[in-house]
Amino acid sequence: YKHTPSVQVALPYSVGGNEEPAGQSGRAHSVEHMMFQFRLFGADGPDLLTVLPTITTGMNAYTAPDRTHYWLQAPAEDVAKLLDLEARRMRLAASKCDEIPDAEFARELDVVRNEIRRQLGTAQGLILPTVLEKVYPKGHPYSHTAGGNDAQLVTITKKDVCDFMRDYYVPSRATVLVAGNIDVDEVGQLVKGYFGGIPKGNPKPRAKVEAIKTAKAKHEVKLDVDRPIIVVAWALPPKDDPDSIKRQLTAGSLQARDGHYSSNWDYAPSVQLNARGQEKHSQDPWPS
Repeated sequence: YKHTPSVQVALPYSVGGNEEPAGQSGRAHSVEHMMFQFRLFGADGPDLLTVLPTITTGMNAYTAPDRTHYWLQAPAEDVAKLLDLEARRMRLAASKCDEIPDAEFARELDVVRNEIRRQLGTAQGLILPTVLEKVYPKGHPYSHTAGGNDAQLVTITKKDVCDFMRDYYVPSRATVLVAGNIDVDEVGQLVKGYFGGIPKGNPKPRAKVEAIKTAKAKHEVKLDVDRPIIVVAWALPPKDDPDSIKRQLTAGSLQARDGHYSSNWDYAPSVQLNARGQEKHSQDPWPS
């Protein structure tokens, strides 16, 4: 990436919607938002969400069933600033969640609820949760979307969120990724300097995702969408199976071919593939 003027620092944490207790869908998504509310430079300083636009050229995060992914982008010369911010945020996640003011917690929870109401408030938005309910048995970690639903989000307290953060947001569940116009050895030393002294923590065990038994079935659901949608679901090898890479390559090839033909023959506006399966993650922090 020597021809780009930018650098991106990403921290995926191996925790997501799977770790939420039954009936508490939305905790992981709420934690994602609260991670931007920390005051990294003292109680009287601005919160992270205020600081980031002054340093970054891009930032975002998302919550998935198996992980929560944070990323920051800035000019390459500011890589140390990004690593410093993420290391500070990691330290505070383990100990300072309770210091987020109640008013800010309530405001950010409303932001989460608005996101979910906007996503699920249309017929199009109901497609994914409907498919998950049909494919997975009730209570299975993949039977619901990772973002939560409004009826359950409204019951979540700050204690719920802070307990979840302390239980799972620890260095041994995080991976530091840096990409862009950088010197690898130099950035490696920066990562060790900023993150190496943070205690790796003792997280709760990850929720175990049981393989489901598949059977031939057909479901028809009526939703007010512009065009009919066909969803085909089938079982795949586990992600730690030696044939997993073959599965990924085959799926990518099928999607590319189907996308090409659907465009040429106009039988579908889009073709998408979505694989679900718990990701493997080393319990050793990096740097070790």
